[in-house]
Amino acid sequence: MKIGIVDCGGANLNSIYYSFKRLNIDSFISNSIDELSQMDALVLPGVGSAGKVMETLSKKKFS
Repeated sequence: MKIGIVDCGGANLNSIYYSFKRLNIDSFISNSIDELSQMDALVLPGVGSAGKVMETLSKKKFS
């Protein structure tokens, strides 16, 4: 399983990436719809900054 970590301008992406790595879970940080669409699952970080994250996703046409 490969997990895509959506780079949408929020949260500490590297801490999420390295958490998966310590668990031996294959993950990938990207803001490319093409790359992320190939993942088995996605993580959308940035709960503390949800408004900014949603704005960025909209600008990148993720919605």
